[in-house]
Amino acid sequence: MLKRILLMLALLGVVSVMTGCFHAQIITDKNYNAAKSTPDFTTNTFHIIGLIGVGADINLSEICPNGTGLVENKTIFKPLLGMEKVNVYCK
Repeated sequence: MLKRILLMLALLGVVSVMTGCFHAQIITDKNYNAAKSTPDFTTNTFHIIGLIGVGADINLSEICPNGTGLVENKTIFKPLLGMEKVNVYCK
């Protein structure tokens, strides 16, 4: 019984270490107005085991013909499935 409890605690420890969050903001234009709070484009994608992406590619020149000001990426890692939200802010 003690071995089973220790095994479950070890498994929970490994799973909790493998989860996490990541947030990145890339400012592509130094004159970008950072007060803009509504993104011009938003998409969600999923990654299976961090290797296989499920979602479409993003063509920034189609979304923002005058150029992008900020690209924001929020990623949540789970042991088998990663979820990613991308926000694009145009100039």
